[in-house]
Amino acid sequence: DIAYYNNENGAIEENPGNLIATPTGYESQSDNQIVYIRITDPTSDLNCFTIEEIELIVEPLPDIIAPERLSVCDDETGGST
Repeated sequence: DIAYYNNENGAIEENPGNLIATPTGYESQSDNQIVYIRITDPTSDLNCFTIEEIELIVEPLPDIIAPERLSVCDDETGGST
């Protein structure tokens, strides 16, 4: 089983208040944020788990540069009208 948490203690204690319930819809809370992953072996009677961390890095949006307007003139020498 894999669960994502906002802080390490939440991951260790399986605190539902720190659980990221929908990881695919999660929005980072800051530009660089650590998210903690609790990986549990569901086949173990001992409830064995490990905690890993990943850093979410949010890059700034690029500046959008409008393309240069292009125009083409047809002098009708090429056979098109």
